[in-house]
Amino acid sequence: MRTVIYMKSAGMGQDIPDQKRELSDLCNARGWPIDRHYIDFSFKIGRSRSAFKKMLHSALAGEIQRIVIRRVHDVAAGLLEFFELVRDLDRAGCFVVCVGLGLETESSPQVRSLLAGLAELERATLEERAGRSYSTMLARGVRPGRKELYKLPPDWREKVLFWRETGQSLSALGRTLGVPKMRAWRAERKLEQEEEGEALSARFEESAACEEKA
Repeated sequence: MRTVIYMKSAGMGQDIPDQKRELSDLCNARGWPIDRHYIDFSFKIGRSRSAFKKMLHSALAGEIQRIVIRRVHDVAAGLLEFFELVRDLDRAGCFVVCVGLGLETESSPQVRSLLAGLAELERATLEERAGRSYSTMLARGVRPGRKELYKLPPDWREKVLFWRETGQSLSALGRTLGVPKMRAWRAERKLEQEEEGEALSARFEESAACEEKA
């Protein structure tokens, strides 16, 4: 069974040696040969979780059977995302071992049922909060989404969309826009925020239309 370790640093890698030692000790104690270490550094602009994406691709392809992590939030933003990740990996024959929680999805099938229940609870809570937010904004006459002031220039938007399709580097986007790499990354992030705002506005309008029909 092929075992890999995934680590994510909150800074520039100062905490990686401690994580590596803790996770390696667990694997050695269980008799699990470590095939590879995957490491992500949060300070790297434009390379968000590149190692995680490579690991996930290999796991879903059936090349990895066990992933050892230290914390849930190293691989997911919440319980719902973590459950979906565990579910997808389980279908591919890959299991997750979280040292911080003492959780092993391989040896404890009931854990997946517990995660499913917690994830559903989290989903319901988020939907309830979102519904209250929509109602509050509607009562105040506020339209969800970002204001026109914060939108990207139309020519920048088209260039960023084209850059996404071509899959070029962030430096290439900077040269296209005529700005430094950091500014190009901010433009790409701005477009993501605008798209999220547009999706939120569409959902708000659909919710308002349903309330009017009711």
